[in-house]
Amino acid sequence: MWVDVEALFNLVKELASPKVWSSGVELARNGDFHEERSSADERTFLLYSGPKSRAVRVALSEPSEIWQCDCGGDDDPCVHVIATIIAVRQSKISPAGRPLVRSTTQIPAHIRNCFYTEGNYLLFYREIHNGEVVTKVERSLASTLSKLSKEGGKVVQVATTDEELLLDHILTQESSGRLSPKTMRLLIQALSRLQNTYLNGESVVVVNDPVLTELVVDDTPQGDFIVVRESSRPLKEVFANGAALESTHRSLLSAPQNSPLELKEPLRLVSIEDSGLSQEEWLELQRGGLRYSSNDAVDLASRILPALASRVKVVYRTTRLTRARAIKPRLLFETFSAVHGDGLTVVPRLVYGAPAIAEVKNGKLMLVSPREVPIRDVVLESSLQRELSHSFGMSLGEGKAFIGEAGALFLKRIQRYGASGDAATTFASAVELTPQFIGEEGAFDVVFTAEERGKDRAESSEEGRASFDAVIKAFRSGALFVQSSTGTWHTIPKDWLATHGEQVARLLAARDREGMLPVSRVGEVVGICSATGRNPPQYFSNLHAILSKSESLPEYPLPSPFNVTLREYQKVGINWLGMLQQAGMGALLADDMGLGKTVQAMALLKKRSLIVVPTSVLYSWEKQLAEFRPSLTLCRYHGTSRVFDCDADVILTTYSLVRMEQELFQGEEWDVIIVDEAQTIRNPSSQVSEAVRRLRGIFKICLSGTPVENSLKDLWSQSDFLNPGLLGSYKEFSERFSDILEGDANDLPAQSNSLKAKQLRATVQPFILRRLKREVAKELPAKTEVVLECELTPEERKHYEALILSSRKEVVEKLAEGASPLSALELLLRLRQACCHTGLLPGISARSSSKVSLLMESLLASSAQGHRAIVFSQWTSLLDRVEPHLRDSQISFQRIDGSTSNRDKIVSEFQEEDGPGVLLLSLKAGGVGLTLTAADHVYILDPWWNPAVEDQASDRAHRIGQDKPVMVYRLVAQDTVEERVIELQNRKRALLAAAVGDTGEVSLSKDELLFLLEG
Repeated sequence: MWVDVEALFNLVKELASPKVWSSGVELARNGDFHEERSSADERTFLLYSGPKSRAVRVALSEPSEIWQCDCGGDDDPCVHVIATIIAVRQSKISPAGRPLVRSTTQIPAHIRNCFYTEGNYLLFYREIHNGEVVTKVERSLASTLSKLSKEGGKVVQVATTDEELLLDHILTQESSGRLSPKTMRLLIQALSRLQNTYLNGESVVVVNDPVLTELVVDDTPQGDFIVVRESSRPLKEVFANGAALESTHRSLLSAPQNSPLELKEPLRLVSIEDSGLSQEEWLELQRGGLRYSSNDAVDLASRILPALASRVKVVYRTTRLTRARAIKPRLLFETFSAVHGDGLTVVPRLVYGAPAIAEVKNGKLMLVSPREVPIRDVVLESSLQRELSHSFGMSLGEGKAFIGEAGALFLKRIQRYGASGDAATTFASAVELTPQFIGEEGAFDVVFTAEERGKDRAESSEEGRASFDAVIKAFRSGALFVQSSTGTWHTIPKDWLATHGEQVARLLAARDREGMLPVSRVGEVVGICSATGRNPPQYFSNLHAILSKSESLPEYPLPSPFNVTLREYQKVGINWLGMLQQAGMGALLADDMGLGKTVQAMALLKKRSLIVVPTSVLYSWEKQLAEFRPSLTLCRYHGTSRVFDCDADVILTTYSLVRMEQELFQGEEWDVIIVDEAQTIRNPSSQVSEAVRRLRGIFKICLSGTPVENSLKDLWSQSDFLNPGLLGSYKEFSERFSDILEGDANDLPAQSNSLKAKQLRATVQPFILRRLKREVAKELPAKTEVVLECELTPEERKHYEALILSSRKEVVEKLAEGASPLSALELLLRLRQACCHTGLLPGISARSSSKVSLLMESLLASSAQGHRAIVFSQWTSLLDRVEPHLRDSQISFQRIDGSTSNRDKIVSEFQEEDGPGVLLLSLKAGGVGLTLTAADHVYILDPWWNPAVEDQASDRAHRIGQDKPVMVYRLVAQDTVEERVIELQNRKRALLAAAVGDTGEVSLSKDELLFLLEG
């Protein structure tokens, strides 16, 4: 049999939770199983847990690790899959598909769906099978499921599936005696999900793959054109009510070489798709086709065939007819200057293409070149002509004259349509407006003045002045000119407004009634002035210097007692936090991992403080608060017996409790709110993020070593909590920054220096402090990153290539067409697992792998030299496979993953001088809140495309307290997708550089998935 039942049984048992497994064993003992269908690549079973139960369908497919169940439950594998596999393993289902009666309950009867022919029509009825007894019913559409169950005057318990209930609903909607084509299509669609359909007593396969009608355009010997009808594939028999039969043959895959045996597959029953053609058109097609003369070629190509193609597929076999392409018609205004004076004449035309490839004259399409034909849109043509008449009082081909300013204003009106001719630029003003920034004592404004070309800016004329509102309004309307205070029309600075206009508009909209700008927008003012080559107003320049991170910040008075010896950069960080606290602004402390963000934030704590942290670091915060700020009373609000102490100076709690008890936390007004590992609120739409952003606090601090971990929305979410409105609404931020900067993963390095990136940094930098270890913790020993390459064994290479050959082409094509990325992610997961250990692949057993062998070789060498190591993997099952090799090599080790309950004890033991030589860590469980400076070697078994996550892992060892050089090894399989993962990491480090001037990562986009899989 194609299914390795024993391997499948062991895999399901390993994956199932104990509770679900136990329920599955019980169901296998008491349930009734029916083999519904068996083929070369799939077996389908119906499972009944009682006489009145609805059937649950379980399918086992090749390869043997694939299973499906239609129960809709959350468990995978579910109790039905477990029970079915146990029944198959115990051979309690007969090969012929007959159920083995093992319970005293009555086995439900089954429905058999049957077709029969009557003349050129296909009719339908159903039968009830109860064990060996077949109850036939009248061939009538009135025999609904409820009537069938009471056939013969007695109630027969009928086991039904959801598909059969849907089938019954379809049949009850048919009012006529025969199945209509519409009902037939619905019926075949429903029956395609069942395997118990017969035609004239023989089994038939019902396929939801409608036969399409095609129209073929060809040339005639006489030089004309003909349109005939064809089916998309050959049919054996066609029925009058919308169904057809196909038959196929294929060779037995298991037959000996050169064997003449063939396997005849059952007939395929399909529906015929509604073509949408009228009865008159069908009659013409049946009489020999639709014929057109060569004089009708343009009309045929541009109008007739496109109209047919909107209803039915059209195939071009003609070699003389140009195939039209979809282009919308547009109005084009041709301009002419008068020979004398400043007159302007405008002639409207209706054209296709830019430049025009065809023009509509007197209702006929005239081609500029016979090699290009547009698809005519006569409805839009009429609409444009009505618009021309109603809006401008003009008709096609009839000129209209304008004098002076009226010509410039008319050109402004028609700008969105397009204008041709030299006169289109003649009426543009010779003087372009330039922006001037005005600001004093917090007031801010922008005006535009006329600036003569060729003159220095200092000589700009003050006579031509326009307000920003007037200029931006004209720009948004598509105008070319705007009138200044003197009444003169001037050219609008389109390029400047396209780049900076909306940003300036948002700044001006942020002013209060007195025209004062919030302090949080100071960096934006300075940034936009710098980007446009203008000096910012002195007030904003001075304030920006104060907000900028510098060593000369005023000293913040440290609390007493504060039992910690601060490093110089930590003192600067505390001073910076104190400065923002005094200014009433929120702060994002984004120092590199291991630089003591917690200590710096603790210095700002006062009474009525709230600290929100992940559960994994709750104990660490509690311990450090007691050590560094002993004078503060602490309420640790966590656990089932938690009590909210309103009188405590500091409330320490977790994200989950802030989400669950929003009314409690949002009802308080806090002096200080500290949010640790703030990337937790990176998703703006998550419940946790929304709950945290609604907290009310005078001074807010976010702590995160990876402020941009997945995408730029991470930064917006944290900024909206700290300084609401700084980056606008999420929709505005997406349109202004994230959609542009994250638009193409291949352009990220270049994007980091783009104008949008500079605008974003100018806005957020006054409120973000980010220092890297290599910059401030120079006492830290060096960290060296090395890629260890391993070569897959022939057996490993065979499994890897098999995955690519079986799936990559189809997955890449579907992904490129816009399909869901789930199949691509699954293939990528399997490929990465194959690089690490083929035993991770379902249904494959292997004791070791080339990568594990390389790891052990390196660990033995480093252990012999007295080094201690951390080994990271995202898969706990891979760590399971490393453990036996550590034992065989007598290397002492410990392990932390998601199921570890005594993390602190294990960390403490590993940090001991005589602690174990190796610590196995799952990437998720070990990436946050651990200090493991006893190790100086870090191994990453399966490189991840998120460099921020990997950096978090390696920095468990490379942090304050480490006194030895740290070696970080990434194990990469040669000539595999892992090499592309490393390359993608380098690209992704550019996004945080674009936002805050450092390295970071964006989410895995469709283009990046294609990059990984296409190589």
